[in-house]
Amino acid sequence: IIFMNDGDAVIPEGFLPKSLDRLEVRLYSGTEPTLDLQTNTLNTNNFVLSGPVARLILPKKFTCGELDVSSAERLTDIENINTSKIKKVNFSNRFGANLIRKHLKIRGEIKLNGFGPY
Repeated sequence: IIFMNDGDAVIPEGFLPKSLDRLEVRLYSGTEPTLDLQTNTLNTNNFVLSGPVARLILPKKFTCGELDVSSAERLTDIENINTSKIKKVNFSNRFGANLIRKHLKIRGEIKLNGFGPY
């Protein structure tokens, strides 16, 4: 699914099947939108997100073999993430730095394992 707009992206209830092998969502935007998967249940082997998404809202009942948000480098928050229902996760270093910056209120340069600054 590709979104090309400035603003939040919403995938409404009933748009996606409850189960699918792979879901890729790509956003092209001049802003840092939220991606809201409003479906209640989603079971997928592979979910890939890319683009300037700042916030990801997963379904309340989300099961995933591999969650890959490594190409969503502006990501600062993921809601409804139940780590017991996700087997593998791929984050970018920038996501880790964004979480550190947001939750620990660090304003300066951040390096992760010697890489950076982020």
